[in-house]
Amino acid sequence: MSEITTVYTMTFDGGNACFDFINSGYDRNKGVITERLNFYDDLLTLVKRLALFDDNTVSDLEKIALTDENAAKTALDSTRKIRTVLYHLFESIALQHSEKIELQLLKEANMLFAEALQFKVLVVDAHELQFRFDAARAALMAPAWKFVILAYELLETGDIQFIRQCAGCAWLFLDKTKNHRKKWCSMESCGNREKTKKYYANKKS
Repeated sequence: MSEITTVYTMTFDGGNACFDFINSGYDRNKGVITERLNFYDDLLTLVKRLALFDDNTVSDLEKIALTDENAAKTALDSTRKIRTVLYHLFESIALQHSEKIELQLLKEANMLFAEALQFKVLVVDAHELQFRFDAARAALMAPAWKFVILAYELLETGDIQFIRQCAGCAWLFLDKTKNHRKKWCSMESCGNREKTKKYYANKKS
């Protein structure tokens, strides 16, 4: 079994930050759940590594979390539940089972999108209108709602046909290769491991 990574060492092979967030709850070994977000600080580590927010926003979240540990724990629990909903949604898409997605899952996903989009506000910046994420208003749920918005935007782009689930593990990724035939989340990990398995299997036969 390969060494289980942490939020500090996991690789980002999702091709989109929302998939890297989703993958934080799963191991390289297929079907194995591995929790990397054990504390709110772990979530902020993920946010910093993905450059999801600027330093000031992260610093503000750190201060709020330290001031109210119970609120931070509640926010983390909610964030992990959101991650599970997104995982099941995108797994169904990756496996081309969109038409079989349960109504309850669609309901939960739509509720998440509606909630998250409340924090996307229209502002004027440099004399131009643009949407901005209101992290201050989202408070400790800011990371979760930002990831949900990224998921929503990905679904809107029409690139859902390039969403994949790794053939070697549970991880999800966006196939950005030219021919869109990428099979593994990472050739260096799952790809090489699968090739090694096939090599020894062929030697035994």
